[in-house]
Amino acid sequence: MYFGNRTIGLHLLRGVSGLAALGGSLATMNRTMWPSLLLLPVALFLLKGCPTCWTIGLIETIVMVVHKHNERQFTAASCPHDSIEAGRRPSNYAPSRVGS
Repeated sequence: MYFGNRTIGLHLLRGVSGLAALGGSLATMNRTMWPSLLLLPVALFLLKGCPTCWTIGLIETIVMVVHKHNERQFTAASCPHDSIEAGRRPSNYAPSRVGS
């Protein structure tokens, strides 16, 4: 199961909205039950479960964003292993002489 979002800003917006809906649900529970019953599913949807699930999703989102950033930096730099995988040999390739 995946709890994260595409961007950290979107995840934080969902968290703030979900916590506001959860707070509104708990605050209206004493007066009347209907707003509470309507806001609780909204809070669960926005938080993707409980607040702990939202926190796990925040960590997943941060790790995913950092990974994508590092992946872009890695592919921008030329890697000699990429040319070997493509069937070409890098310019600094020297065959090893094992068993000669």
